[in-house]
Amino acid sequence: MKNLFIIFITFLFVACIGSSSSSTSNAQVNSSYAYVTSGSTFKVIDISDLSNIQEKSSINTSSSFKVSVSDGKAYVSQFGPSDAYVSIIDISNPNSLTLLADIPKSASFGRVSDMYIEGNTAFVSDEYKGLHILDISNNTFAVQALAGVDAMSLTKIDDILYLIHQGVADGLQKFDVSTATSPQSGIINTIDVNVYSYPTSTETLHSIVEHDVNNVYVINIQNEKFVKLDASTLVNLGELEIDGYATAMIISGDYAYITTKVATQTFLMNSNFDGVKMINLNSMTIVDTYTLTNANGASVYDNKLYVTDSLGLHVFDISAGNLNHLTTFAQGAGNSIALGQ
Repeated sequence: MKNLFIIFITFLFVACIGSSSSSTSNAQVNSSYAYVTSGSTFKVIDISDLSNIQEKSSINTSSSFKVSVSDGKAYVSQFGPSDAYVSIIDISNPNSLTLLADIPKSASFGRVSDMYIEGNTAFVSDEYKGLHILDISNNTFAVQALAGVDAMSLTKIDDILYLIHQGVADGLQKFDVSTATSPQSGIINTIDVNVYSYPTSTETLHSIVEHDVNNVYVINIQNEKFVKLDASTLVNLGELEIDGYATAMIISGDYAYITTKVATQTFLMNSNFDGVKMINLNSMTIVDTYTLTNANGASVYDNKLYVTDSLGLHVFDISAGNLNHLTTFAQGAGNSIALGQ
């Protein structure tokens, strides 16, 4: 299968130690380390000194493709049908990782498309099984509530969860989750988000949702549109054409950062850009682009944008309102990225 899960992002995660993303753990309150999935490996990368980026440790995974981090743990989703739904990894010691638990796929758990963590509660969109609201204390994934089917991306503002899913009508829907065990469905916008999922070995093709508190933003995979919606009413406030297969989205300040790459199923796409795009949310214009190779994940901290692709972890200075490439760390190549202390 933004924010992975933004991840992706994102796809498809964003844990709530910062802002939400299609990968719901992409914009963090601190960043000494980057956590990167790359299929058979989950890696911890020290980014505290950009002149001397180092891989600190890694742990074997079968098909890791999305990651969220929260409270000293990484929640790593796996793609393969016989692999774990989510692997929970202790990252409290960046020099030595420990697998705490593998949550298996099951009749309830199909494949993660996005995740948002808040304390002991995880909000998970599942591309086959819908929205899960889960108790993750004691390293378990105890189901508290379910909603919708074929859920592809989510983001959260206070007590309101925004979910792209199939249901009575396909689209973007609001849920009141002030009582986590009893989500209340609300407004739905049947914007053509196309929740169709095209699986590959590391991700799936689907639309992504993110927010900047006042507005929510959707990458519409069907017609390659970046759409701005009022967070309260879900009224369309504007849209912008983008090119390519969207793999992640992160919003920071007045800008969105979207990674796209060449679509495997080209009949779904009008054109294909492989790289990252920086979009001004006020003017809804693309202000800068940077070409990459199989761009997959994005995360922001302290005026720096971190992007993963098949060639490495790329770091950009975004303080001047453009994409100023600073460095590339080849060992940081991967599918998804989250930041943390």
